Amino acid sequence: MRVLKCGVWGYGTRQERGKLEAVVARAGRPRLVIVGYFVGNDLLDDYLYPQITVVDGRPARMVELVDVKRGGRKFLSEDEQQERHRKFLERKVAGEQKPSGFTNRTKDFFSYHSVLYDLFRQFRGSGSLRRMAARLGLVEPPSPLPLSPELAIFQPTAEAPWLEQAWKEHFANLRHLRSAVEAEGATMLVVMFPSNVQVDKYLRPQERDLQWEYPNQRLTEFFQQEHIAFLDLLPEFQRHVRLPGRLNWGSHNDLYWPHDSHPNVTGNRLAGLLVAEHLLQSSYNFLSEEGTRLSDVKKRLVELTQMPR
Repeated sequence: MRVLKCGVWGYGTRQERGKLEAVVARAGRPRLVIVGYFVGNDLLDDYLYPQITVVDGRPARMVELVDVKRGGRKFLSEDEQQERHRKFLERKVAGEQKPSGFTNRTKDFFSYHSVLYDLFRQFRGSGSLRRMAARLGLVEPPSPLPLSPELAIFQPTAEAPWLEQAWKEHFANLRHLRSAVEAEGATMLVVMFPSNVQVDKYLRPQERDLQWEYPNQRLTEFFQQEHIAFLDLLPEFQRHVRLPGRLNWGSHNDLYWPHDSHPNVTGNRLAGLLVAEHLLQSSYNFLSEEGTRLSDVKKRLVELTQMPR
């Protein structure tokens, strides 16, 4: 079966519609369009549209979220984009060089060889262990507020009113994307990838009471009302990391990159098998040998969950 992978880093729903039209014009009409939806930032990708440009062959931000409470956006000038790119290249070169000084070399060694050290370094809580580690210079002092824009969507809308309008505009973009897919005679399936903070409670900031499953609940309600096919991977991802014998070591759970909120190779492998299982169990009339393929997918899912750490 012919499959085209068309995802682009930094694209939101608005840009995905244009991508769909461009691909169809060159490759022909599809029967199924699977939209990989990352819960951590797809709403923000639409809110900050058009946030991505290209500087010297690399993606660069044109718009960024600067106020997670009020939804403040900053539009970067071309000079600012060039300056960001210059600093990025400087950090890249510096990162390829060995750190200088005994303390920096020690931190670098432990960051590569100690799961416990990385747990301390990544942990966002403000408890006594974190403060002690900060005094020793092992980690940065705890931040009083979650500054990451990816955490913005987990705020209650009552505390961040701009989110309510952002959700409405985002839903309109999803409707337009569905209409574009159906205009090509195809079916759209939205696959919701959870952020690492939704799956692993050890990565969540302890000083804020955020609504970790609210985006999924709101999206589920919308998809059901609009009769849009969807698959929420959050329950299965949570079940996987909580299986007996598996340890939650902060960012070192086995589904996500240590320093990124997106799934790693194993996480994407699990997602692929779950999507395949969903498709084979659904009424897509262009799939053949469903029984044989489904049993093979289920077998591989069992093997994946039994893989040694």
